[in-house]
Amino acid sequence: MKNLVRKWHSLLYHSKLYFSKKMPLLISPPTPRWIQLECTTKCNLKCIMCEYSYLTGKGEDLSFEKFRHIVDSFPNLRTIDMTGIGEAFLNRDFLRTLEHLKSKSINVTFNDNFTLLTPKIAEKLISMQIDEIVISLDGATKETYESIRVGANFEKVTANIKNLVKLKNKMNSELPKLGIICTISNENIHEAPLMVDLAKSLNCWLKLSNVKTFEETKKLSIDINDKKTKRIFEQTREKAREMGVQVSFRHFSKRPIQKCNYPWKTCYITYNGFVYPCSYITHSKSRESRVKWSFGNIFEADFNEIWRSKKAKKFREKIRKGKVPTICTDCQIFGPVNTIQ
Repeated sequence: MKNLVRKWHSLLYHSKLYFSKKMPLLISPPTPRWIQLECTTKCNLKCIMCEYSYLTGKGEDLSFEKFRHIVDSFPNLRTIDMTGIGEAFLNRDFLRTLEHLKSKSINVTFNDNFTLLTPKIAEKLISMQIDEIVISLDGATKETYESIRVGANFEKVTANIKNLVKLKNKMNSELPKLGIICTISNENIHEAPLMVDLAKSLNCWLKLSNVKTFEETKKLSIDINDKKTKRIFEQTREKAREMGVQVSFRHFSKRPIQKCNYPWKTCYITYNGFVYPCSYITHSKSRESRVKWSFGNIFEADFNEIWRSKKAKKFREKIRKGKVPTICTDCQIFGPVNTIQ
């Protein structure tokens, strides 16, 4: 009976989602089943491509009480990505938030730099059955990695990953699934094939992601149509096939803006409550300048009002018609121009 009810709810959800995209000004999409939530804007590193390194002001945490308020606003929540611009474990309430989410049978994933992981924390993550952790590793060698992730130690991070894998085996657990995300820039693209070897040695899948730049980091951009770039990526794919490593390439080609489903299916919520269609919109050295693009603040209005607001509907309508919203002009994923596949 439960399975039948779930199937019925799923059918209703996808039906409403379908028609809300066909007629965004008339029909609002259902409340998201998955969201991305920022738990802190504090970090212990100064990565050369990250907006955090260029922000001014003091970092802040999402309190457990405010976290509860946000999660309670999504009665149908199934998956949450607890990733923002900061290092999650600097928020003292982070493990508590994870425990709360798993007590509600919500799938949990997050990105982390793995510099603060301890055996005790690792054991808790396994015991809680966190679904997936994506480790940020932007170099296959100590020299490259530490020149990009300033303040980190290559040996310590890789040792922390190996320790978590050992604990998983000891506790006979398949979770959390572990992956590596490597932000590709002109500082590390030469090590892309070597990242396959590293992922293999650490029992992780691998994702190579194009660097998202703003004014201060434009120099890090790579030319994805350059012959050398294409050759390096092909070598990476070939090595992954040979070694049996799961590898994917993210944000190296654009799809038509109409294919973007983010404003219909999910949202990104900052630690201070601003609701955005996705996390890429906030990427800037000045977050205050991005607030005008938010749909609203979840601590000031009911989420359903924000989700069904005129501002949100007009944003969706633009995308449906193939018009790129101003804030989405530099989006790596969607736009009016197709590049390499």
